[in-house]
Amino acid sequence: MKLRLKTNSLLLGLISGLLLIFTSSVCAQEVEDGTTIMLNANQQIIEAETLETNDFTNDTPSIKLESYAVSVSIGQDVTADDLLEGVSVVDSDGNVLDNMLDEILFDFNPDSYSADDYMTVEEAVDYINASYEKKNSENIEYKIGLVFGETYPEYQGYSRWSYVTLKFNTDVYYATHVENVGWQDYVSDGEISGTFGLSLRLEGIKIYTNNPNLQINYETHIQNIGWESDTDSGIKSDNEMSGTTGQGLRLEAVSITLSGADADKYDVVYAVHAQNFGDLGWAKNGEYAGTAGYGYRLEAISIKIIAKDSMIDRSGKAPFVNKSDNEGFGEQVIALINNARAEKGLQPLATSAKLTQAAQVRSKEISLQFSTTRPDGRYFTSVLSDYGIGFNFVYEPRFYIFYFENADQFFEELIGTIPETVYSDAYDQIGVAVYQNGDVVKYVDILCVEN
Repeated sequence: MKLRLKTNSLLLGLISGLLLIFTSSVCAQEVEDGTTIMLNANQQIIEAETLETNDFTNDTPSIKLESYAVSVSIGQDVTADDLLEGVSVVDSDGNVLDNMLDEILFDFNPDSYSADDYMTVEEAVDYINASYEKKNSENIEYKIGLVFGETYPEYQGYSRWSYVTLKFNTDVYYATHVENVGWQDYVSDGEISGTFGLSLRLEGIKIYTNNPNLQINYETHIQNIGWESDTDSGIKSDNEMSGTTGQGLRLEAVSITLSGADADKYDVVYAVHAQNFGDLGWAKNGEYAGTAGYGYRLEAISIKIIAKDSMIDRSGKAPFVNKSDNEGFGEQVIALINNARAEKGLQPLATSAKLTQAAQVRSKEISLQFSTTRPDGRYFTSVLSDYGIGFNFVYEPRFYIFYFENADQFFEELIGTIPETVYSDAYDQIGVAVYQNGDVVKYVDILCVEN
């Protein structure tokens, strides 16, 4: 709810069949944003339930708006087409009156009603474009309306106004250099740059934004080179090239941040399509997107700049998968289990290479089908037969856990939920493996046997 103003005295002037209203004093009245109001000749809001409103509504044309918000790119000149996009004048039956489009007035002082403030669309365009501050603001509120004069004598001095917000959008533009293709055309605001299904690597990227108060900074992880910030090349910004061309080197991951006077108003989010993983999740404000340790190429990328702390779906796949996060995981978990067993005076469990291999198979299988039944329909113990592992007793706890970082964190979860896995004397060998297929979920399989 914003405070709007209405006048309580006026002077009348007649121009081109429309009555312009000169105000000498105003009083406060509240009007909901995004609504249309009607004023009588005394500049009082006409209540919708009055007969006068019905007559006025039926007898006079009105402005029809497809939206109460007009969006343009920040820093760019506004055009008449921008301000009139989705705007039409219609009669009470909904017929479009093209001849009245020129009668539309704009008022950039929406909290008062003074003919001194009324502008034609051409004057409104000049008013906005003449001001650097206006073109680089976030929003401008204004009124758009019709004021009735001699063409409608019984409603002389009446007017209709709609409150509209002109929004200046911050856009991001980016282009990628693709294997066997070269530089693609720039795309923007979440569009895809790169390719799908062609197994072509991204080799370079350029990124910039149209907001003069915002700098976009980025670096890539390059095959055989690593992160650019760790080299003399350094972090790139504002349409500089990150990556390489002509060297046949793939991009494997990317990180993007914002800086500048407006950086606290926005977040930058980005997602990649990676070899063998497909579409990964959205990364945000400097987080890594892609993979590490697999030697997998990036094939496509999407980037958006959004209002600070806007909602974006970050469920599902993780933005970045690092192979080293999972390497050694099983050995670390087993070491933690045996340390805890030693504190209780229990014998350590022996690590079995074959059990570890079987657990690796099962951890991938439970990511597809979280069950004791394998994807091929066999019971889970068949994996032991596959690896020639005999047993008198077998135990298989299975886990899927969101966002756990390391073996220590997993062990705390394990001992807190099923401590018998740690302290049981029913088995003497163990194998542990973790599997992650780009999801935020990691799947852990533990196979314990007594033979």
